[in-house]
Amino acid sequence: MEVTILNASGDGVGPSLLLSHGGGAGQYLVNAPEGFSRLVLEHKIRPCAKLSCLVLTSIRPVAAGGIGGLILRLAQDGHEKLEVTGPRGSSAFVHALRHIFRWRHPKVFVSEWTEGNVPVFEDEYVVISPILASGNCCQSCVYQQNASFSRHHEEDLLPELDEDSNPVFVRDTRGNHSIADCTAPGSSPVTTVLGYTFYLKKLNSSLLILDIPDCSTLSGMEADAILHCEQHPQGIAAVIHLSPGPVVTSEEYSRWIDNYQSFHVLVNASSPQYGLQASLRTTAMLNMVSKKFFPIPANCNECEPSAAKRSSLTSGHLLSRMVLERGSCGDIVVRMDHSKCIDNFNFTNYQEDLLKLQPWLRDKLLNMESQRCSSNQLVARAMKRSMLRQSCGQSHTAVCSSDDFEVQFFGTGSAEPSKYRGSSGVLLRLRGSAAMLLDAGEGVLGQIFRSYGEAKALEAVNSIECLWLSHKHADHVLGAVAIVCSQARARTKPLLVIGSTAVVKWLTEVGNAHAQSGFPLPAFVVMHFAEFEGSHHLGRVLETLQLKSIASVPVNHCYEAYGLVLHGQTGWHLVYSGDTRPSDRLIQAGAGCTLLIHEATFEDCLESHARKKRHSTVSEALQVGSRMQAEQVILTHFSQRYPKVVEIDVTSYPNACVAFDGMVVTSSSMRGLRELQGVVRMVLAAQDPWIAKAPPSPEGWQNDTRKRHLEESLDAPKPPSIPKHIRWESD
Repeated sequence: MEVTILNASGDGVGPSLLLSHGGGAGQYLVNAPEGFSRLVLEHKIRPCAKLSCLVLTSIRPVAAGGIGGLILRLAQDGHEKLEVTGPRGSSAFVHALRHIFRWRHPKVFVSEWTEGNVPVFEDEYVVISPILASGNCCQSCVYQQNASFSRHHEEDLLPELDEDSNPVFVRDTRGNHSIADCTAPGSSPVTTVLGYTFYLKKLNSSLLILDIPDCSTLSGMEADAILHCEQHPQGIAAVIHLSPGPVVTSEEYSRWIDNYQSFHVLVNASSPQYGLQASLRTTAMLNMVSKKFFPIPANCNECEPSAAKRSSLTSGHLLSRMVLERGSCGDIVVRMDHSKCIDNFNFTNYQEDLLKLQPWLRDKLLNMESQRCSSNQLVARAMKRSMLRQSCGQSHTAVCSSDDFEVQFFGTGSAEPSKYRGSSGVLLRLRGSAAMLLDAGEGVLGQIFRSYGEAKALEAVNSIECLWLSHKHADHVLGAVAIVCSQARARTKPLLVIGSTAVVKWLTEVGNAHAQSGFPLPAFVVMHFAEFEGSHHLGRVLETLQLKSIASVPVNHCYEAYGLVLHGQTGWHLVYSGDTRPSDRLIQAGAGCTLLIHEATFEDCLESHARKKRHSTVSEALQVGSRMQAEQVILTHFSQRYPKVVEIDVTSYPNACVAFDGMVVTSSSMRGLRELQGVVRMVLAAQDPWIAKAPPSPEGWQNDTRKRHLEESLDAPKPPSIPKHIRWESD
């Protein structure tokens, strides 16, 4: 059995594990956190057709926020069936997805664990059973001795589906099927899971995976029988800890680790790891063009994956692999392999390598800056920027007094995930500390955390007064739950979410599912566009955001798709198109705007495709800006066919530019974008130095952090009192 660790906390992607039997004969996934699909796409390790079971330790975004993206990927790959095991509310959570997208395959069978229902998954390789906080017996041992548990081998007749349903079915312990009902209140008491036991049949041993949500549930470790079972088959070969930092470092948890005889691997390390490095390389290139428009994300140069601080713990980094196999002496060998681990991205090193590989680029950038202004002007500009930063306290939640607004792009792609562009999300910050988030595709929260660092990101998220979702499609809304989840519970006013009928129904059902699971979402208000415009919430938002008016304008995309028109009290005027064909109504409502942010999904050669999908081409979006007489046009929402840059006729449209993830534009700086388009294309066309050069060989790793991490694992003392039939090795 091979276990691949997937954890990119710096990108907001929580820990997950991909377990594979030899040769990919069977695959099992522990958690599908938000951002999971994009992370595995970049590293080419996404689940294959043999994925048979997904187990969830909770339905919070850090564990289940990526299940929608996972199902969409499996549907495209022709996957037929997926078993899902999780807490109460899991079926309602998955079934609620019908409001924002539909699929016919895979059929999804959901088993929920409660006091009276302990589902166990079994195939020819593994037996997977939950570890419940209130467990009074070892479910794994009981399963081996009790044939009354459902083994889910049989393919029962499925209930017929209506046109409004996705193929989501609820299993009980008898293996019966019923269509998921999100409205059923249920009467079973809430049961917290501490993790899962994977009994490995071929090895006649077990793997323990722990994910204890918070310190309040630590008492369950003392109560659960599986953690103290003396008759468990051949003991526990290894324990993988997904629990968050405050839990792992607690005295009670540390005491349990010291007393539990096994090999322990800590996944959720304290320092952030960055796994979405293709987009970081793009940002590094753009940062060389303009540090103002393309700032370096917080902490990226300083942080390296941390090693476990306790001698009884081994660190498990992104792409670390644990291999469990039978040794030549018949014992169980647990081997850690860190050879595929990646370094955290260092912007300074990357930019230096780029200039060494492309020496002409340094001269070009220097000439561009010298042509822009004289040396005295450069000094004056630098001093002004420094003074503005000091006056703002370098806060990420406040806009400098010289600006009416600031726009930051946290997702400029469309539909499927891409290595270079995330799903839609635009943060609009206004004078003072208030903000408005326009759309929230999967991973937007993670991009906010990556951009600002954890402390400042929480400030930024809590400054959001209104989350405005243009339409129901998954690439614009799947990240909304994470935004709601991250709100401070002490917030005086609940977050206001505005969207279509489908979005209102989806978020309502998701909120109910979280309440069923025992971890309710922070208070929030969700309402339809029309309801908002006639409610008292409108006045509150206008006052807080210092706006004169907010108008949601129907556009031509899907049912109840809208664009947004904002008028500021100081005279500025911003338009956001959402997804749409060129819209006369939007052009009329946004006439003479200061800034137009318009989708440009396809290049001009795919106009027929754009019409079919009800999107706009690049030229169509530019023509909208021209007809609207927009002062500045920024294009976004690009198809993954065009991962880096789209060509714009800057001669005909000098006021237009292309958006990139992480790009920051203020009302006073946006005119400076016009002179950057040519050099942006030039820089992005340069050869990537970290792809052009061969990766370092193991013999040349003297200064490579990958070698250091590997040496730390090799030199780490073995945990005390490992059972004699289990042996640990490391490559």
